[in-house]
Amino acid sequence: MTSMRQIPITPAAHAALDQLRARHGRLVLHVTGGCCDAGTPLCLAEGDIILGQRDQLQGVCDGVPLYRMSDEAEQCPVSLELDVEPGRAVGFSLDIGDGTRFVLRG
Repeated sequence: MTSMRQIPITPAAHAALDQLRARHGRLVLHVTGGCCDAGTPLCLAEGDIILGQRDQLQGVCDGVPLYRMSDEAEQCPVSLELDVEPGRAVGFSLDIGDGTRFVLRG
């Protein structure tokens, strides 16, 4: 059995995940499209997403699984880091509450 790839995260992203876990429990990160420069993952409560055959597990960010649609996964850099940046949460993503959103940098 191989261990799951650990995706590095910044201290700010760690704090944001901790804050959201305290409010919503177990989380899932999902990138539905775009991966270059500023891929913006959705952060959802574990039961709020139904994963399909096209969703591929890319690794784990501080204990939170990160999935990406298979057609996007093939184009993305091997080295990723989860961070936060100023901006509103996208789509149905949970709101961190401090005017920032998650971003993947590669």
